[in-house]
Amino acid sequence: MHLLRPVGGIALAAGAALLLAACGSGASGNAAAGSTVGSGDGAEPIKIGAVLSLSGAAAAFGVPERNAAEVAVDFINDNGGIDGRPLELVVVDDKTDPTEAARAAQSLIADEGVIAIVGASTGSGTLAMAPVAAKQGVPVLAPNGTIGVTNPEEDFFPYVFRTSVSDEVTIPALLDRAKADGATDIAVFYQEDALGRFSAELLEELDADDDDFTIVASASVPLEATDVSAQATRIRDAKPDAVLMPLSSVGVGGSFLRSASDLGLEVPMYGALAVAQNAIIENAGAAATDKLIVANMIDPSHPTEDQAALYDMIREAGNEPAGGFTDLFGANSVRVIGEALKIADEISAEGLRDALESGTPLQAWALQPYTYTADSHDGLTSGGLVWTTVRDSKFVGVDK
Repeated sequence: MHLLRPVGGIALAAGAALLLAACGSGASGNAAAGSTVGSGDGAEPIKIGAVLSLSGAAAAFGVPERNAAEVAVDFINDNGGIDGRPLELVVVDDKTDPTEAARAAQSLIADEGVIAIVGASTGSGTLAMAPVAAKQGVPVLAPNGTIGVTNPEEDFFPYVFRTSVSDEVTIPALLDRAKADGATDIAVFYQEDALGRFSAELLEELDADDDDFTIVASASVPLEATDVSAQATRIRDAKPDAVLMPLSSVGVGGSFLRSASDLGLEVPMYGALAVAQNAIIENAGAAATDKLIVANMIDPSHPTEDQAALYDMIREAGNEPAGGFTDLFGANSVRVIGEALKIADEISAEGLRDALESGTPLQAWALQPYTYTADSHDGLTSGGLVWTTVRDSKFVGVDK
């Protein structure tokens, strides 16, 4: 199965269709936009954009990403801004639609004059809007793990920088964890989008090269699926020792955990970063307890001092943290932009891009600084991950 190129091609088509328009006077788009700006004593704001899923299937990511991004803007502005200039964040809802993501990027650049864009909430959205932004020299900070978004072979590569841990790191880590826990017969349950398909292909490649495990079953569902009982039955009948879940949909993940439990499939379920949020616990109920093991960017039961402070700021702004990666993605993306602008030769899109790629460690609220180079736009390594599981209806750290 060779899914890597087709998936990228489908998502990129949405962006390519808008490239000519992006070079013109701009388009207003039809997604709702909002703006957040802090104090700056009258200094001209530095505009950055965010294309996030505030509605649709990925709203569970986009809303907390927006909330945390707004807090990060306030944090930067309350600490002097960038050479005395405040950041202004303009947020657009892509409705979990790659075509809308590409259109939103075009509008943010042409109509708002942003010098960077955070987004999209999904890898498919990033793949769609990246060509639009790159064509006009505007960096994209991608808050998702989808492997293809930082592929050096893509023309847009110089302008896309990941603020998640790449699934190219996370998926092998999930597999190694399952094997360390004694699993040899492994099933894969994934969603039918860029994240799921890139990850499924990577697992097939790892299976071909590793005699220590076998993929005994693989099942997939659309991102919007609500009934996954047929897929859960297929996986149960294969009698796996463990299930790997490269998912971003907490609805799909919760449905699968419940169906698997109802069918008597009582094996560990290893989830990628995207399911590390409280909503999957709410959706899965008791089926997640001591069964779901997730690679996370935060141990909510023992956050670092900086991460605890970020959570406090989110609460002070009137929002409850989502409990995992989404808060960090939104906040870290904005903070990385701010830290890079502080060392940039000039406050511009190109100056920001060059500063990001300089190899300078950029501190945010992750477990390690972000470090990008000309050859790699994946700022975090496996050192940015921590293992968590579900106990007493909340994520807690796992000692391993």
